Amino acid sequence: MNQHFERGATLLSHHLYAEAEKELKLSLAQDPNHATALSLLASALSCQNKTDEAIATGERAIAVAPNDPFTHYIMASSYIKKNATKRALKHIEQALKLDLNDPDFWAMSALIRIDMHEYSKALSDAEQGLKIDGDHVLSINARAYSLARLSRIEEARNDLERALELEPNDSFTHTNYALLLIKQGKVDAAAENLKEALRLDPNSSMAQEALLDAIKSRNPIYHKILLFTHWLVEMGDRKRLGLLLVLFLIPGVRGLIGLLFILIWSSNHLFTFLLRLDPLGKKILTDKQKSDNNKGIIIVSLISAFILFCVAMAVIYPEVGNQLSEQKIELIEEAQEAGKNEEAKNKLQAYVERLRSYVYRKKPNYKLSAAMSKALLKSKIKLDREKQLEVLLLDLYIAKALSHQEREKEVLAQIKDLSEQENCSPLLDKTEIKKAMQLLKVQSLTELKL
Repeated sequence: MNQHFERGATLLSHHLYAEAEKELKLSLAQDPNHATALSLLASALSCQNKTDEAIATGERAIAVAPNDPFTHYIMASSYIKKNATKRALKHIEQALKLDLNDPDFWAMSALIRIDMHEYSKALSDAEQGLKIDGDHVLSINARAYSLARLSRIEEARNDLERALELEPNDSFTHTNYALLLIKQGKVDAAAENLKEALRLDPNSSMAQEALLDAIKSRNPIYHKILLFTHWLVEMGDRKRLGLLLVLFLIPGVRGLIGLLFILIWSSNHLFTFLLRLDPLGKKILTDKQKSDNNKGIIIVSLISAFILFCVAMAVIYPEVGNQLSEQKIELIEEAQEAGKNEEAKNKLQAYVERLRSYVYRKKPNYKLSAAMSKALLKSKIKLDREKQLEVLLLDLYIAKALSHQEREKEVLAQIKDLSEQENCSPLLDKTEIKKAMQLLKVQSLTELKL
């Protein structure tokens, strides 16, 4: 066993990862297939977040010594950092097959289960680790996190307070405790714990992101949105998917689901933007987070502009449509008066087809179609019996859809007058008349209670 290996192992035990990496690489230069040196190097690399290099080194170690449980543990730790939970689970399960008596392995298994939102299994694994070592801080943390997600808040708080007594300088415990405090609405206390967590480990992305949430949660609106998102996550993938599918099948709720997720996504960017005006927020936001927030704000602005445009069009469009209908009616009247029968016929046909399109589409535009049919029936335009009856039937359907009872009575009276003056029976076999009758769910004019 060479001196570089011994120094590397010692430096690693003192958490001097960069120095340990250097010594272990020198050791491997002398003995490239030293399984333990490869395993320790993978650990040193993983602790420095050199994840890809750690995985590559771990694979070399497994090739040399496939039954070394520690190497599988390091591989699991590395894969969890890459959010490759299935691969991480595979390696920690292999580590546990080789050694069931290491609490670190059980704690890692619990953390992977937490990442998969399998909180009951995570709780079981954490308790297995505590059976081996009752003071194992990482297992206590994993159990506390699982308990909190299972709404066993008091038990989780007791666990975390005990973990802080055992190891007051553990950054992960301070972060975990802060997450529980945020859940309880104690955001100022959470912020203090997170500042301490970052003092102990300035590179903790988990603590940094939690601190951002804690500061933003000072706003009660953001805090409620955050708790709602936590509730969705804690529900688990299957239950959440089932809930969304059920809600999606309810027509009135379908649009609200999309709006809700847009609101959640937008609120995160909006409150992050406000955080940039906060003295502490400026310090803890990274350049990447600020850059991502800039892009997010642009997208939020575009979405807001689109919504405002839709609202404005909902107000303005019917009025504009009314004016356009009146203008088209005037053009048809002028063409008829000037004896331009073919031109008048084509324009009238186009007008009626547009009216049909507004009525028969999946989401009918009743307001605009009502304005069009009413304008046509009140105009001086000469309509043949078929078109007159069709437009009257469509207008009656629109009046019913809009619950305009007075208009309904007026149209019924007009249909009665037409049926008394003319024999309308031959018209009932016409295609467009049949369609209009189907809308009203009748087969004869007498069913309209004339």
